[in-house]
Amino acid sequence: MKTFIEKNFINLGIIIIGILILLSGGLSFYNERIMEKALRIKDQSEAVKKATEDTYTNIRQMDVSLRGFAIIPEDQFFFYKIDAAKEGNRLAFSKLDELLKVQGYSDPENYNEVKKGMEDYIERYEKMYNYLKENKREEFIAFMRHDYGKYFWETYKKFADRLYAYEEKINKEAEASYQAAIFRNSLVQTLMIILGIPTLTMLLIKLKNQETTRKALLINLEENNRRFLFNPGNEKQENAKEILESSIQNLQKASDFVTQISEGNYSVNWEELNESNDSLNKSNLVGKLIQMREQMKKVKQEDEKRIWLTEGLAQFSDIIRNNQNNLKELGDNCLLFLVKYLQSEQGSFFILQEDESGDKKLNMISCYALNKKKFLEKSIELGEGILGQAFLEGETTMITKLPDGYTYINSGLGETSPSCLLIVPMKFNDEVKAIVEIASFHKFSETEINFAERAGEIIASAVANAENSEKTHHLLNQFKSQTEQLKAQEEELRQNMEEMEATQEEMRRKEQELESRIAQSGS
Repeated sequence: MKTFIEKNFINLGIIIIGILILLSGGLSFYNERIMEKALRIKDQSEAVKKATEDTYTNIRQMDVSLRGFAIIPEDQFFFYKIDAAKEGNRLAFSKLDELLKVQGYSDPENYNEVKKGMEDYIERYEKMYNYLKENKREEFIAFMRHDYGKYFWETYKKFADRLYAYEEKINKEAEASYQAAIFRNSLVQTLMIILGIPTLTMLLIKLKNQETTRKALLINLEENNRRFLFNPGNEKQENAKEILESSIQNLQKASDFVTQISEGNYSVNWEELNESNDSLNKSNLVGKLIQMREQMKKVKQEDEKRIWLTEGLAQFSDIIRNNQNNLKELGDNCLLFLVKYLQSEQGSFFILQEDESGDKKLNMISCYALNKKKFLEKSIELGEGILGQAFLEGETTMITKLPDGYTYINSGLGETSPSCLLIVPMKFNDEVKAIVEIASFHKFSETEINFAERAGEIIASAVANAENSEKTHHLLNQFKSQTEQLKAQEEELRQNMEEMEATQEEMRRKEQELESRIAQSGS
């Protein structure tokens, strides 16, 4: 039990204080309602008494005003007018009706009689005023002798005595409940002092001890936060709120950082990481996240390069497949694709061909510049210039410092020398079949050079196939021509044979005729 109390002292102390506070608050609220009700009953009783007195005061005012007017029959001495008396009576009984309804008091017999008597008195008041106004004093005096006020007083007194007795009763009850509420409040306050103050004192001591322990934990949290999460490189914090907020913010930033990377945003940065604290965050979580980002960025770049290379070669293969039967169209379309895909400005395409004398040269079959295709008749000897030398060496060459006047790129602003020239020999079975020259304002990357070389292998194979196709086509045409010549000679020979047969037939016919004539002559 002792261990349980020591372990849960703060919770038990808070529960005890809470119960006392709830008890005090609840009783205070209850007692306040009781006291408010007692005061309200007292105020209502005072209001009821005043409203009751006002009804009779109305009669006194009418009586004084009428007696003054009877002595001096001038309107200024008749100060309480008929309308004022009626309005005063209406207001007094309206207020009294409302208050009695609130209190739940009921005396219909006497109360209604008082109301009716008051209305009768006002009617008599008006009649006596008219008698005096019309100077009918005898009728006035005769009316006065009835002494209606004495009769009304008896009715009024009976109602008022019962009402006042009721008000006295509820006032005493309210006073008793008021005093009981004060006693309960005093009792609760005493209980709060006896139990609350010692419990609160011990609770504060316990909380102070825990505050010391919590502060040590927060300092440890701050150190571990800097060691394992992120070290901003500034002075260590001692405020608990700042330490917790810093830890939470760093965790949120780490979560956001990982989320951004998972969504493919490899440009995300840790905002507070700078040159001054970079060395402090090499081995903590932030440092590892930065390393992960760089690794994933590198992987993404490699994937992008691979996809770019694969897609480009696939598109290039489609161009080859659709134009492999025509060497000229093949060169034009391949060169156009290479220049645009490498985001360059100019290019030319040469293939190795033999002239009529059997000498091999590099002949330009396609040229592209400023989105306009230009057909130029250009031939380069093997070993001549940069292109001829690159052909003999059979190696890809990238030149970033071109000789003056080597080539120009035309644009709307005039002619400009390119900043980089890429020359790619295109090999098929280790034999250079063609060579492409691409000029650009930017330096070609290793991936772009690799693409150009692999594209060159494809196009070299296509050139070889195209050359073989052209040779085969030429041989087929030659064979076709020879076949047609043989058919023509055969037709000519057939016609000659037919003519010879016709001649022989004619000769045999004439020979037979001759023989027939000779035979006829001998007989």
